[in-house]
Amino acid sequence: MGLLEKNLTKAARFQSIPTALCISEDPQLLNQLRKALEQQGFIVIVTSDPEEVAVLMDNHQLQLVICDNELTGTDGLAVFDRLKTACGSTPAPPTLLLAPKTSSSLVSRCAKSGISALQSRTSSVQSIIDRAVSCIPDPELRSDIESVTRGRDLRMGSEKLTVVASRKKFLERFAAELKAANRARSSISMLALRVDRFDSLELRTGATRLESALAHVELIIRGELRSRDYVGRYADDVFAIVLPDTDHGVARAIGERLRRLTAATIFGTFDAPIRISFLAQVATRTPETYLSMEDMLSRAGVSFPRTVSR
Repeated sequence: MGLLEKNLTKAARFQSIPTALCISEDPQLLNQLRKALEQQGFIVIVTSDPEEVAVLMDNHQLQLVICDNELTGTDGLAVFDRLKTACGSTPAPPTLLLAPKTSSSLVSRCAKSGISALQSRTSSVQSIIDRAVSCIPDPELRSDIESVTRGRDLRMGSEKLTVVASRKKFLERFAAELKAANRARSSISMLALRVDRFDSLELRTGATRLESALAHVELIIRGELRSRDYVGRYADDVFAIVLPDTDHGVARAIGERLRRLTAATIFGTFDAPIRISFLAQVATRTPETYLSMEDMLSRAGVSFPRTVSR
């Protein structure tokens, strides 16, 4: 996946990890844009379906959009109009439109629509990214992203790159949140996301490439949670999330959203893509129904360890 150690460390410090949406029907272009944006610290969501834009806008706070103008049955400017409609009174995220030719009529249409910038689709990927980042109005965020660019000579090592808690830390936090829920007499949920067919996926992709993909999945998960939620890598194939003050229905909806977003993201490379799907299970304790931590782990489909060393 090509994430840099420095990018992960820096991204983990962002209160809201910067998120970019790329829209194109060209899978090779999407892959190139995703890889380049990841190297600059972004969570990257890609789609070839303009109909998904409204849903993705609901589920993400976007800092940047790159949209191909050539789309089946529509064009990038029409997609930008959908973005503006989905944002309502809030300004639309800075959007770069890619077109094979930058004609005067297209330039005029872009100016009238309020799109941030227009770039030739034949430009190098790096020049496209540089132009897109220059459209971000927040100077502090723009500076952070540009500083990551200057540090791209640091390469990712073979060890696991994780920005979420270990199983030991997760269980410690889970125990504390259960006690807090008891005192407040509030509901608390636990969500377990298990990578579907993990063993066969690891054999097919290789442990290092899969771990790199899962490091990006961790960032997607963190970007979707509240600051008080807590996520841990419970096992090689399981992410566990504590959701305080969350009932069963809301927890299931969060699990479904994370499952859908991950399934829509292409990891790996264009020549060797990696698709990751989750099986989600939820356990909820209400003030009226007492469950121990072991009970909740069991209901969420994970086992309670007798000894915890991770």
